[in-house]
Amino acid sequence: PARAARRRTAALSIDVRERERERPPSSANTSGYVVSIPDGWARDQPMANVPEFHPVGEYGGRRFRVATTPVGRVPGDGERVRNLADSDAEDVKSAGYESPTAYAIAEATKFAPVRGSPGAKAGPTGAVSEILESSVSEDGKYYYYEFRTESVYPFRFWGVSAIGPGQIGGARKLKRRDVVSVVCQMPEDKAQPGDYELFRAIVKNFRVDDF
Repeated sequence: PARAARRRTAALSIDVRERERERPPSSANTSGYVVSIPDGWARDQPMANVPEFHPVGEYGGRRFRVATTPVGRVPGDGERVRNLADSDAEDVKSAGYESPTAYAIAEATKFAPVRGSPGAKAGPTGAVSEILESSVSEDGKYYYYEFRTESVYPFRFWGVSAIGPGQIGGARKLKRRDVVSVVCQMPEDKAQPGDYELFRAIVKNFRVDDF
């Protein structure tokens, strides 16, 4: 069984990379990014401008979404996520962009207080988040993270965020950028061999267009 699981994991990862190479940048969006969509997955849009992908016929299980958040002009070279911590906009400056760990904490807190924080015991359900990993790419353009929420139904999350070129048209010409984020999630008790590796591959293969 372990050998079969490894074979499945390798196949899933290779499939994701192959599909990414076949798909040109910005082929299905105006925000300047490329995301790998596994075979047999469908697209929904439960929220405006936030496409969500999941296996056909599977709801409430494995899924990921792509969100774009306008952040205006980016200080410095305009490409590294860390530069957003110096933004003139208070809501951007306070979003955790100063480090990948701070960003992971900010993202996890959207679902449940992080273990060890003052709010971790205050919630009525006792749900908490635990940061499992956070990192930044060598060029500083991508923040990666992984965390889990511990509650009645434990979930695992994987994410990546980067500064995109902005919407095609006026915003892009004026150098008003977006943060483009991919957030993957699934119930831990439904995980099958290869599921975690598939989501890690989706996150690692995500790219924003050069600008």
